[in-house]
Amino acid sequence: MNSINIIGRLTADPELKYTSKEKKAAVNFSIAYNSSEEHVDFFNVVAYEKVAETIAKYVKKGNQIGVSGRLTTREYTTAEGVTRVVTEILATNITLINSKSE
Repeated sequence: MNSINIIGRLTADPELKYTSKEKKAAVNFSIAYNSSEEHVDFFNVVAYEKVAETIAKYVKKGNQIGVSGRLTTREYTTAEGVTRVVTEILATNITLINSKSE
C-alpha cells in the first residue's frame, strides 16, 4: 500500500505548465506541515490534469490544503552531471481548506 494524506500550507504560488510530450496540465508546489510547535516539514507535491488545473486556479501561497495521493521517486541528472533522487507526493485529490488570512 502506498498512500499519503496530509494538510499543509503552500510555500509559493503554484505555476501551471504542460508536459512536452502529452501536453497534459502539470503543477509542482511545496507544502509546509507543522509536525510540532518547534518543527516544520516541507513536502514537494506534483499533480496532473484536472487536479493540476484546480490547484492553479484556486490555490495561492499561504492557502491551507489537504493533499491525498501516493509517494513517488524520480531521478534526474543536473547540468554538472550529478544524479539526484527526489521523493514527492503525486496528488490524486485535494481539499481546499482555507486561506492564510482566514
